[in-house]
Amino acid sequence: MEYFQLIQTKIEPLLPVDASVASAWTLPSLIIHSFSPTVILTYAFLCMSVFILLALEFVNWGTMKIGDVKGKTFPIQAAHLDSLRPIDIFFITFNKLSIPPFFLTYTLFSSTLPSTSSTLLSPLYQLPLLFLLYDLFYSLFHRTLHLQSIYHLIHKHHHTQKSPTRGNLDAVNVHPIEFWSGEWLHLGVVYLLSLTSIECSAITSLTFLTFGGVLASLNHTRYDLCIYIFAIKVYDPKYHDLHHRVPRRNYGQYLMIWDYALGTAKEWSKGKE
Repeated sequence: MEYFQLIQTKIEPLLPVDASVASAWTLPSLIIHSFSPTVILTYAFLCMSVFILLALEFVNWGTMKIGDVKGKTFPIQAAHLDSLRPIDIFFITFNKLSIPPFFLTYTLFSSTLPSTSSTLLSPLYQLPLLFLLYDLFYSLFHRTLHLQSIYHLIHKHHHTQKSPTRGNLDAVNVHPIEFWSGEWLHLGVVYLLSLTSIECSAITSLTFLTFGGVLASLNHTRYDLCIYIFAIKVYDPKYHDLHHRVPRRNYGQYLMIWDYALGTAKEWSKGKE
């Protein structure tokens, strides 16, 4: 209920309030006025959810096309989960359906931030800071999931796929607790950065989430797509591929800096690990 009330505060100012001016309304306005705000918000939420899910499928399709254009791949070196099991399909479906409420909440929070950065160069340091902050917390969280006492309860499911190939499907094939934690952590680090003197704009926030989704999908493909900054490799899907085969290495989601700092980094190489 609180969630709908939050959305209602954003939408109510846009709704007509005076029935005396009904003659000037358009047909959509008349339809809107015929229903209670709760019904309107529920319908709007469902429509936006469908749009968000379709948009995500388009982004995922585009992500796979990026790899197809590049064409360079690395080989499968461990057992591949050829067929999705019922539990895999359930987790994938459940997790995807949980994305719209998260995305709407994330967007609502981003709307409270400055719309654009004060300078064109600001995103050049804001984005790296967001990814650094995210991977700091995610690496520690991911490492905790590998503790023997809880590994079989949550994270073991994701490691049934030893050689990811399906992109987003393999990426979201995780226990819901793990998925929700990883998704909402994006909002958490944006919030933390907004509390500091470092400005974080709405555009930077949404760019961070979009890039994060693309990179997480690429982590679960065979595409050999690396990102270099000043000749330093900062992203490589092979790092996460190795983690699926060697679970106690490469805990980072996007970057490897914290794995190098904590002594858990391992370079990918051909052959058995």
